[in-house]
Amino acid sequence: MARPLRLDPLNGWQHLMNQGVGKRSIFESIHDARMFQAKMAQAVRRGDIEVHSFCIMPNHYHALIRSLRGRMSAAIQRIQDGYARYFNRSRNRVGHVFRGRFRSELVTSADYWHTLVWYIDQNPVLDGLITHPAEYPWGSASYYAEPRGPIWLSRDLVQRLHYDREETLARLLSPTRRDRILRFLDQRMATKRVEKDPLDFLLHGSSEQVRKWISNRALNADGIRAGIPVVTTKTVIDAATRGMVGAEISLDNQILGAWALVTACGATCQEAAAALAISKTTAHTRLRQFRERTERDPEWLLRAEVFLRECLRLDHPFAQLAELSQTQLF
Repeated sequence: MARPLRLDPLNGWQHLMNQGVGKRSIFESIHDARMFQAKMAQAVRRGDIEVHSFCIMPNHYHALIRSLRGRMSAAIQRIQDGYARYFNRSRNRVGHVFRGRFRSELVTSADYWHTLVWYIDQNPVLDGLITHPAEYPWGSASYYAEPRGPIWLSRDLVQRLHYDREETLARLLSPTRRDRILRFLDQRMATKRVEKDPLDFLLHGSSEQVRKWISNRALNADGIRAGIPVVTTKTVIDAATRGMVGAEISLDNQILGAWALVTACGATCQEAAAALAISKTTAHTRLRQFRERTERDPEWLLRAEVFLRECLRLDHPFAQLAELSQTQLF
């Protein structure tokens, strides 16, 4: 069954949104947020869209745009594709970044327009990240709080029709109005035609064993497999820094430490990076290097086994350690 065509009238207002695949974080650094804004700026310069309001959250984004040439779908897809390529390259990652096609909602009334400006601004407040929209650096509210903003952000209409009307803001920000707005948006999204992916029906009809296998594969999508915590983070760091003279951990010990933190401590890649005092991108690289070495160097497997045994001995000095085969390590 073909997907339904999007409604994309010339000069039509659209509410856009999308989130990361599996609801994972897709904006994890200042550079990530800047890169996504740069992709939006390119679409504005091409004359495809105007961006009037936006908010970039850790695992999703919202934007209020106006489609100038009826090319909204191609423009937003280009933004997402460009950002996904950057995201994967910067993390030595493969696979989807966004959950699928972006959602678009045609804005057909002034009340709905004002509601969306309020809702987009309030997203980080509703999620408890900050207390006032202007405090959030990756949303248009922070720019509207200043005399000037980026040239790709169209400020005139929102400034004049929304922010300069104190009675509108007071009405929108009242507690009773806030609850009504959230219910309205929930209902609007629930009643909109939903573009179901046929794969959803296939998955729900699968056996429990198949669903479990797919779930495990999804967990491995970023090359990270969190293990059962059997040793402490401190123990791994102690083992990685034993005998060191300087403050910096050697490359080999960074690789072993990152692997042990994820495998034996159940740490995430971000937690492993913090423990080793390296960036998250570097931690991803160390995990990849570990996998590459295990494929070409049998002696590396023995070294990893010795390292893990030392961690187990430090945390469990009175336990009789069972024999570990190399297959049990991975």
